[in-house]
Amino acid sequence: MKKSLVAVGVIVALGAAWGVASWQTGKKIEANLDEYIAKANKAIKDNYPDAPVTLTAKDFSRGIFSSDVKLIIKETKKSGDTSGEELVILNTIDHGPFPLSQLKSMVFSPNMAAIHSELENNDITKQAFEITGGKSPVATDTRISYDQSFDIDLAVSKINYKKDGEELAFSGADLNVKFDKEFKNVKGKGSSNELTYRKGDRESIVMKGLSFDSDVAKSGDSYFYLGDQNLSLKELAVVNYSDTVSLKDLKLNGTSGSKDNKLTADVDYSLGSLSYRDIDLGAISLKGSLKDLDATSANTLMASVEEYTKLSESMYTEDFDDAKMEALDEKMKSNALGLFKYSPSFAIAPLSWKNSGGESKVNLNVTFNALNEESFKALEHAGSFEKVLPVLVKEFGFNMDLSKPMLTDFVAVAMQSQGMGAKEAKEQGEQGVAQMASMGAMMEIVKVTDKAITMDLKYSNNNIDFNGKKFTVAEFLEKYDQYGALSDNSGDDEGYEEEAIEMDPNGDVTEEVTIGEEPAADVAAPAAQ
Repeated sequence: MKKSLVAVGVIVALGAAWGVASWQTGKKIEANLDEYIAKANKAIKDNYPDAPVTLTAKDFSRGIFSSDVKLIIKETKKSGDTSGEELVILNTIDHGPFPLSQLKSMVFSPNMAAIHSELENNDITKQAFEITGGKSPVATDTRISYDQSFDIDLAVSKINYKKDGEELAFSGADLNVKFDKEFKNVKGKGSSNELTYRKGDRESIVMKGLSFDSDVAKSGDSYFYLGDQNLSLKELAVVNYSDTVSLKDLKLNGTSGSKDNKLTADVDYSLGSLSYRDIDLGAISLKGSLKDLDATSANTLMASVEEYTKLSESMYTEDFDDAKMEALDEKMKSNALGLFKYSPSFAIAPLSWKNSGGESKVNLNVTFNALNEESFKALEHAGSFEKVLPVLVKEFGFNMDLSKPMLTDFVAVAMQSQGMGAKEAKEQGEQGVAQMASMGAMMEIVKVTDKAITMDLKYSNNNIDFNGKKFTVAEFLEKYDQYGALSDNSGDDEGYEEEAIEMDPNGDVTEEVTIGEEPAADVAAPAAQ
């Protein structure tokens, strides 16, 4: 009997403690509500100064375990008048430390509050409620922890709409976002099964199997969120009268990071199938990377660009500061130059297109020199590609491997999509590829075999290897730059003298480029006698 009384006493004590804690949480929320609203309005004004909205709260009703409040988004006119239309959000706040709504969802970790939010059905939202069957078009469940981190579930309602030959069907969508107090660490994921829009019998868009996930973070005053981001789409089909385009199995994956003040990024794009007018054009994939970009310069450049954008808004007013803009231009040049501090590199390895005939690939990689003020001046005054290249580029590589059967198949299906018969289209494809290969071989820019058309170009230390043949840059340009597009145009900079650029075996510039004195001003002609 005593044990039972003790157990009951413990339960009552815990219940009382929970009730007191919940009541105190409710009081705290009510006491700080105006401060929260003021901070939200300041954030809107700071980040979206042209947004014509103001947030207010009314009808706060506090209970022991939960409270209700309406948040109102008002249209604000240029005059400051807030008597415009109102979008009302209904909120039920379950108090911590153990909000009732999260206990129902089997979430037992302590939180300061759990908030369920829905739109109010009023004149503004009436039509949206009609196409969602009377449900709020959007609803959120937000959990706020005691360290002020957020965990938000957002649900978009199903839509079924038919009127005047138009049809919109949406399966709904689910989204989850988690972020900390300072919005430095952000995780998100979401998905939607299907969206269909039709207009009559000849126009439609169908999207199936959309999903994404993201896990990114930034440190300090960085402008960049770094981490992993992925997106996938099972199918997208667009019909416009007789034209139909279909994409299947689209995937976009990206990873970025920073180590030793160097930014890196890798991307992987793939498309499982591309078709036009129900004719399969093949699959496409691309892998790319960016490495060793100076993180400090990248962030200061972003800050300068932001400042430049704000300053540009007053460009045609009396308040515009020319001197400040000129100084900002110089600062941006310095920031851009700093990006090359660690000799960054960029690569596409590979870009691939595959169909029933085979696979064609292209690879590209560029490693830049670590630039400084002197080499930047050389770039500004260099009059030719031959002089720019060794200053800017340390190594360059381009490789192309085109499958002749793949190209033939691609040309043939393209012809078929325009109404040509299969046999004739294949013949046209074979002829077109043969002519292209013959012309490239005649110009000595590709190598041709029975199955492939290839090109291979490598540059380093001011030398070029092109399809197995060795050239200096000057020799290469003399042979292949027939129209002089990359030739020396330095005559326009007469008066500037540049010393020859010397490089070590690794391709690094060992002797700085020096710029001569500017040409003297023209001497005035003697006055007529």
